[in-house]
Amino acid sequence: MKFTKLFVILFTTIILAGCVTSPNFKLVRQIYTPIPQTSKNIDIPLYKKPHPLEGLPYNYWHYSKQKQEQLKLISPETSAAAQIFRVWITNPVGRSSQPHGIIEIVQDSNKMEGNLILMNVDFDVRKLKETIADSKRIALTPKTLSWSQITDSLIALQFHELPTDEKLPGYDLKTRGYSTNATTFSFEYATPEKYRFYQYTDIYQNQHIFTEVANVVKMLDLLESEFEWDTQAREYFR
Repeated sequence: MKFTKLFVILFTTIILAGCVTSPNFKLVRQIYTPIPQTSKNIDIPLYKKPHPLEGLPYNYWHYSKQKQEQLKLISPETSAAAQIFRVWITNPVGRSSQPHGIIEIVQDSNKMEGNLILMNVDFDVRKLKETIADSKRIALTPKTLSWSQITDSLIALQFHELPTDEKLPGYDLKTRGYSTNATTFSFEYATPEKYRFYQYTDIYQNQHIFTEVANVVKMLDLLESEFEWDTQAREYFR
C-alpha cells in the first residue's frame, strides 16, 4: 500500500531530535483529554497498572482528540451520524513537522462523503501534546467502487470490531509502549449507538503472523486503491 509505505519512508529519513525529554505525567494527567459524556456504548482501551496514566485512554486516542479539535472535525463519540470511519496515521519521530494524516468517511442519512487531511505536526513530549503546524484537506471521490461498496468491504474486514494490537497474545513485545517510533494507525468507528477506538503499529512486520493485522493492511490497501493517497502525500510532504 503506497500511501502508508510513503509515510514509513518519510519517517525513516528523519533524524531524532538531539535531547531526550520525558513526559511530566503529573501535568499530563491534569490536561489529558476527557472521554466525552455520551449515551453511546464506548470502547476505548485504557492504561492499566503500573502505567503512569493508569485509568486513562491510550495516548493515541488523546492525540486524535487534540487534532480533531484543531481540525474542527465532528466528535464521533457524540455524533448522531449513521456511520463514521476514521484512520489516523501518525509518525512519532522528531519533535517538529511529523508527517501525519487522516482519512474520514461519514455516512449521514443517505449521504456519504470522505476527506483526506494531510498535516505536519509538532510534538511536545513533556505535555504529550500535538499541535498541527499546517494542513491540507482534500475531498475524496471513489475511483471504481461506490461508497457503500467501500464501507461494506471495511465492515467485512472487521473495521468495526478489531481489537487493539496490544490485546493480541504474543504481539511483538518491541512495540509495547510504542517505543519503536514506528508508524501507528489509529482507527475510530461510530454509529448512533456505539463508538470504538483501537490502534496498530509495525503492521508490515506482523501482517503475516496475525489475521487481525492482515485485515488492517487489506483495509488500508482498499482505501489507497480507491483514493490514491500516495499521490496527494508525495505532493504535500515533498
